[in-house]
Amino acid sequence: MKPIIPILLVLAAVQFSSAQKVEKYFDHSWKECAPANARYYSLTLKTDSGWARKDYYIRERKRQMEGLYADAECKIKNGRFTYFYPDGDIETTGRFSEDKREGLWLRFAQNQQLVDSSVYKAGRVIGTALKWNNAGQLTDSLVLNADGIGTRLSWFGDGTIASQGTFSAGQKQNGTWTYYHRSTGEKSSVEQYKDGLLVNRQYFSVSGAPVSDTSNTEKDASFPGEKGAWQTYLLSRLTLPANYKIENSDRAVVVVSFVINEEGQVEEAFASSPFHPAFDKIALDIIRASPKWNPAMDAHNRKVKAYRRQPVTFVQTRR
Repeated sequence: MKPIIPILLVLAAVQFSSAQKVEKYFDHSWKECAPANARYYSLTLKTDSGWARKDYYIRERKRQMEGLYADAECKIKNGRFTYFYPDGDIETTGRFSEDKREGLWLRFAQNQQLVDSSVYKAGRVIGTALKWNNAGQLTDSLVLNADGIGTRLSWFGDGTIASQGTFSAGQKQNGTWTYYHRSTGEKSSVEQYKDGLLVNRQYFSVSGAPVSDTSNTEKDASFPGEKGAWQTYLLSRLTLPANYKIENSDRAVVVVSFVINEEGQVEEAFASSPFHPAFDKIALDIIRASPKWNPAMDAHNRKVKAYRRQPVTFVQTRR
């Protein structure tokens, strides 16, 4: 029997003359907790430039975030920030100025494909912002002047157009915006805007026929069956890994992030808050084997991807 014991991260001491130091521990949902139950460790040090904070994945002994705050409470971001995946690769990096994004920000998928490149000024996108999917295919192009006037084009993964439209000053939707069904390439919605206000729209079916009901079609992705069916599915397949025992606790939590695509299939699943490889694998296998979901619908009458962050809790029965 292999005991799995929550471990505390031992960090090399960083020497600062007269520096103030704040240490905190957080659970899988980033609630402050006792060290024995922690999944993240946070170290904040007072420097000449502000409060430098580093968060760590405890078990992986790797950084989760490092950044500079203007205040001891770590409320006002003011400097370079970098966020990391559990394996140590970069997820997002960029700079804040007085708690607003400033300059170039980059975001990477878990496979380290660049998925977002945007430039900000005082917290607002300016110039050209581009997005890609995990396979490196361009999915979104936003071009804005300093006053917020500009255009947006988006594409599905196969290169077909997903939406197009223009903005007036202040980045307000203006004029005609057209959205498309992924499955057929037909229009899903044609919408008229006046400086950010929707004044008219027409929905179309996947075959291109006009739809008389233009009430908002937006709804979240849902697991088939009655209320609680998703939790029932998870519990029915959840088992503790063989020959492992959780010490000093009766439970362990693995958080899995995943996408429900336009067809209702689970994809891009990974352990965003891992616990132990044996437990992580079981949680990932269960979610990856999920039956098809009812896909999400957006306000433009089309199926869209939905993003999920699911805690999977292993409970150990005491004997």
